[in-house]
Amino acid sequence: MKRVLVTGANSYIGTSLKNWLEKEPENYIVHAVNMRDASWKNEDFSKYDTIFHVAGIAHVSSNPKMEELYYKVNRDLAIETARKAKQEGVKQFIFMSSIIVYGDSSGRKKVIYKDTVPKPSNFYGDSKLQAEEGIKLLADDTFKVVILRPPMIYGKGSKGNYPKLAKIAKTIPVFPDIDNERSMLHIDNLCQLIKLIIDNEESGLFFPQNREYVNTSRLVSLIAEVNGKKVWLTKVFNPIIKLLGLKIGLINKVFGNLVYDQKMSEYKTEYRIRDFKESIELTELEKVNDGEKVVSEDLVSIIMPAYNCEKFIGKAIDSVIDQTYNNWEIIVVDDCSTDKTVDVVMEYIKKEPRIKLAKLDKNSGAAAARNKAMELASGRYMAFLDSDDVWFPEKLSKQIAFMQKNNCGFTCTSYTKIDEEGNYLNRTIWAQKKRDYNGVLKTCPGNSTVIYDAGKLGKFKIPDIKKRNDYVLWLQIIKKEKYLYGLEEPLGSHRIRKDGISRNKRSLVGYHWKVYREIEKLSLIKSVYLIIYWILATVLKLR
Repeated sequence: MKRVLVTGANSYIGTSLKNWLEKEPENYIVHAVNMRDASWKNEDFSKYDTIFHVAGIAHVSSNPKMEELYYKVNRDLAIETARKAKQEGVKQFIFMSSIIVYGDSSGRKKVIYKDTVPKPSNFYGDSKLQAEEGIKLLADDTFKVVILRPPMIYGKGSKGNYPKLAKIAKTIPVFPDIDNERSMLHIDNLCQLIKLIIDNEESGLFFPQNREYVNTSRLVSLIAEVNGKKVWLTKVFNPIIKLLGLKIGLINKVFGNLVYDQKMSEYKTEYRIRDFKESIELTELEKVNDGEKVVSEDLVSIIMPAYNCEKFIGKAIDSVIDQTYNNWEIIVVDDCSTDKTVDVVMEYIKKEPRIKLAKLDKNSGAAAARNKAMELASGRYMAFLDSDDVWFPEKLSKQIAFMQKNNCGFTCTSYTKIDEEGNYLNRTIWAQKKRDYNGVLKTCPGNSTVIYDAGKLGKFKIPDIKKRNDYVLWLQIIKKEKYLYGLEEPLGSHRIRKDGISRNKRSLVGYHWKVYREIEKLSLIKSVYLIIYWILATVLKLR
């Protein structure tokens, strides 16, 4: 088990790495810390095996007033963080530098080799290089230092030049046909390399890049193609662009000719799991790893009842914000919490308009809260997430793609179990591929894994029952949809709490009996059989 701290809690690369490693909760525990104020200095680094330092100013500025800030953040903060890591016994420190330490290509093709001496052309590049030099001085046998010098990084939700090019590709019919090459790096390839570097406890200097060099004109053409559009490439503008390229920095950025020699980017294990075309499809179309893609991002309404969960609800909401699927809304219904649950949600609402909050007039239980949320929801799909559970980043993308491909209206996934602190409990509950009504009577899917197609099946109302009300809802849905289909991949985690409402299994027997006899009107013999089956499954830890 590796414990990793990411410095740069809201950064694109830091968040992407955290999500990447958390796909394997049995192997990694990952936390992120914000470096915007001095509170990070109170963080106990001794708990971690690896510090991944990505906090910094990432964009290039020519404003001389910014120079001091660049050195303060990109150099001084990085070195100070590395010193703290070493003093507190961290074994490995990974620093995100940049290809920018080599300067720019100035219109001519520039190939970087291992013996190429860095020569920054601006204070952004120089601040990164000085940070490298200061951090490397701290390296020894007990403190391994890794320096990464990636080229332009892109992926779903990335910042910088890629989204600008993508916007051009989607809006204009003509683009210059310029013969250039540049190194680029898809975010998945970067995250996979960092994972291997952590696993292998590496030190040293690394130059990651995709297998293929990228031509800007072909990049724009491919982005357009993936989005169902057409861009005509023409050399008509080339003389003007070449003339202005030496004077206009923007043109140099777009048509840069800066590449790493491919040999220097090789690693003992292949980390480049995405080829270029696939990486563009992943970035533009929400393509998932099994080759399926979301045909359309219909709105997903996420149903979240809440009661006295101030400690956990932020993590649940964060796991939705981190989704690769973007068209969602969270409907939080507070059941008269007496703690700061509402305050936590309100802070999120200030920054995220896709979150909505409703309050019940009196404490009425999860069934009433879910009913209220479903009443307010406007999405085609209804997804369910308890306020103390979390989703993995590709949960919605993969599950919606699965539903669209197989034309099924009722699905669930496998899930893992975590403790109150978020530690993996070495328990994974595997979803069955297909269940009918009798199958769901025997084994209820995890509440926070379920999505159903409300556009196809409509909305439901749960009877007023304190516990197992989610179970009653699934039984209502399957009577209409006929089958519940399961994705066998774990796509979320259920938190086991000491004070959880379903913690006391003995108290649930009576509620199961009520579901079987009073709500579902099952026979006495079948109800007894199902109770015995549920008890045995619980004892054998099948749930």
